[in-house]
Amino acid sequence: MDLDLIAWGYPFFVLLIALELGYAWRKGVRLYRFPDALTDLACGVGSQTMGAVLGFVAIAVYTWVFRFRFFTLPSRSPWVWIGAFLYVDFVFYWWHRWSHEVHFLWAGHVVHHQSEDYNLAVALRQEWLTHLTHIPFYLPLALLGVSWQLVATHVAISLLYQFWIHTEVIRRMGPYEWLFNAPMHHRVHHAVNPQYLDKNYGGILIVWDRLFGTYKEEREPCVYGTTTPIASWNTFWANAIVWKTMLDASRRTARWTDKLGVWLKSPAWSPPDLPAHPPHEVDRATVVKYDTPTTLPLRVWLGAQFLLTMGVQSLLRNATTLEIALAVPLILWSLFNVGGLLERKRWAQSSELARLVATVASCGVLAARGSSMPLVVTIAVLSALLAFTLPRANREAASLLQV
Repeated sequence: MDLDLIAWGYPFFVLLIALELGYAWRKGVRLYRFPDALTDLACGVGSQTMGAVLGFVAIAVYTWVFRFRFFTLPSRSPWVWIGAFLYVDFVFYWWHRWSHEVHFLWAGHVVHHQSEDYNLAVALRQEWLTHLTHIPFYLPLALLGVSWQLVATHVAISLLYQFWIHTEVIRRMGPYEWLFNAPMHHRVHHAVNPQYLDKNYGGILIVWDRLFGTYKEEREPCVYGTTTPIASWNTFWANAIVWKTMLDASRRTARWTDKLGVWLKSPAWSPPDLPAHPPHEVDRATVVKYDTPTTLPLRVWLGAQFLLTMGVQSLLRNATTLEIALAVPLILWSLFNVGGLLERKRWAQSSELARLVATVASCGVLAARGSSMPLVVTIAVLSALLAFTLPRANREAASLLQV
């Protein structure tokens, strides 16, 4: 679906993250860690990239169902607009809740919860495959004759709203929290404290949680992440880890009903013939977060390459088929290398150099075909120039880039 509203929100995302960083610096608290924040952003870029591809599928399915609509509702009607807002927010609650209660849906959604920090960058840590799981929830609006553009607008508004609630800076907001989702509510949702698990699913409104018994107020300090920490900066592993867990469990369990249950039951459920999930206790004062050391040259390198990757990704909305075919693999390759470099994998340096060569070659192909993609030559030149700095950055970070 159309994500132009999200694209317009990027400058505000950057501004608010900068303000949060400034607040943390002034207060002398550490809200951000470079590897975690960069992985959050990498997951977000990957999600937007997959969304540019899978969004066509969502639009195609919605448009096909729209052909069988009972009638057509005027998109400019304020009543239709309000009704669509309430419906989208209501089904977001149920999609979100079922994404925690049904294992195969959790496999897609888990990415958003893997960060052990809680800041505005975490809001951008989005999953790659849930663009497809959303679709069935919105099809009733197609039968009612609501245009896909109006639905996409409300979905984008919901995502934009939920950005600012990913913060520890804003503590309480008084009566506002009675009706609307707020940082206090969403901190609880991201916490792995036993009393906070599976609470506060709301998007813009928190009333659905109050109505359906999933509301919980923040009382004790939150510990963030997942009950089984991922312990990795690899964005591909982040999206695949639960799928692998389900495949392994369904292969090992004996009864076919349990094989099916692995996919359809709660993520906390285990087949009787497999080990149960161990209970977990958390204490914010003693929790040890996954971390890896980085040097300044490595951070500069990763930051520069990530900005280039974001620049390419932002151009996909108006790209040709050839541009998408060349750009998407390079974007995903770049995100893959981010995790490898942060985790000091031996293969990461060679893979990064190979990616830069492929980037320059792809830009040459596009230029030869008369591509109108903006900045294509600039990106190629910058990539080539940065490639010359890689050996120096590697030498200075050599001790950190060994397994």
